[in-house]
Amino acid sequence: MLRIRSIDTLRGFALLGILLVNIQSFSMINAAYHNPSAYGDLGGWNYWVWFYTYSLADSKFLAIFSMLFGVSVLLIHQHYESSGLDNAITYQKRRFAVLIAIGLLHAYLMWPGDILVTYGLCGLLLLPVVHMRLSPRILILSGVILLSIPSLNMFGSVVSPDLLDADEKAQISEQWRPTPSSYKEELAAYRGHWWAQQSQRSQETFSVHVQNLPLTLIWRVSGLMLIGMALFKLGIVSAARSLLFYRYMTLIGIGLGVLFMFYNSQQWSNTQWSLGYYESIGFQVNYWCGLILAGGYIGLIMWLCQSGRLIWLTNLLAQVGRMSLSNYLLQSLLCTLVFYGHGLGLFGSLERTEQLAVVGLVWLINLLFSNVWLKYYQQGPLEFVWRKLCQLNPKSVEPVACPQNRDLN
Repeated sequence: MLRIRSIDTLRGFALLGILLVNIQSFSMINAAYHNPSAYGDLGGWNYWVWFYTYSLADSKFLAIFSMLFGVSVLLIHQHYESSGLDNAITYQKRRFAVLIAIGLLHAYLMWPGDILVTYGLCGLLLLPVVHMRLSPRILILSGVILLSIPSLNMFGSVVSPDLLDADEKAQISEQWRPTPSSYKEELAAYRGHWWAQQSQRSQETFSVHVQNLPLTLIWRVSGLMLIGMALFKLGIVSAARSLLFYRYMTLIGIGLGVLFMFYNSQQWSNTQWSLGYYESIGFQVNYWCGLILAGGYIGLIMWLCQSGRLIWLTNLLAQVGRMSLSNYLLQSLLCTLVFYGHGLGLFGSLERTEQLAVVGLVWLINLLFSNVWLKYYQQGPLEFVWRKLCQLNPKSVEPVACPQNRDLN
């Protein structure tokens, strides 16, 4: 199947960036992922690590990664059509079913923050859309409508607080600012051996699948996938537009996105990370303005690909992107070995500044692993298993270089 190097580069960039956010979930209690004041020190450099991570990374890289998953769905469908094959839908269903199975194993046996189950379910739901060959305008409009559903749900909870009874409000407040006694079990579980973690991990995973998935994740990821398909059809994520286009996309996206996100982060910290601000303003700004910043990042990577600048960097990122499934699960494996009790047992022990050292180490391993593996093989180990389980044997085609760029190998 044809590979487009600009897409691999963008996927690698997004995958590495996601770890800046996920490291919080690996290393600290669940509440600290949404409320930084729930656990750990927020003074000095720790505050600035939170500030820049939340402003520049939180939800932005995941948005890009989700868009590119939509692109991959579209590319596989186009590959089947161009090859004269008529079982694209059957293969895609099998592909998503295998991905869901991998995600369930990942979530219940390793880390509850898995996103693969969501991608598999959204892929299944959107298969009819791919077959309909909708225009980019319709895809974007449909994507925005789906994206609006979680936003409206949050807005509804703010303007209609009477929908929640006193017990539900108390539970939400407790989850937002847990007491040491309420999270001591979580600390003890993840600092224990693998089996001791299992009850806590299963509870968190089940909660994600029965609450977050139907209320938020399905709508958000499906909307982003549709927008990703539109961006591919418009030639934006394949580096097919002009350098001037990508310059403006980068300047406007990063300029406006950083402005909104820095202001939002500062205002939230001024309220001492209150739940009221997050629900009424903070969530909405990060949810929507984060997409502007994500667009700026896309423009920057496409500009680098098309201009031929920093070719050594785009080569490295593309290698990581070609093995995105393997590298994603490798990140989980390495981080759980660092933080959970069956490894070094550092869960809840490292400050935010120290967590950055773990991120850098995992990035280095991702880069080295991808570089060495792709010297000998066409695809990553888990990508090979995934395709083998789906029983697809496409013709092997080398990655397409961005304009004025060398091939990866």
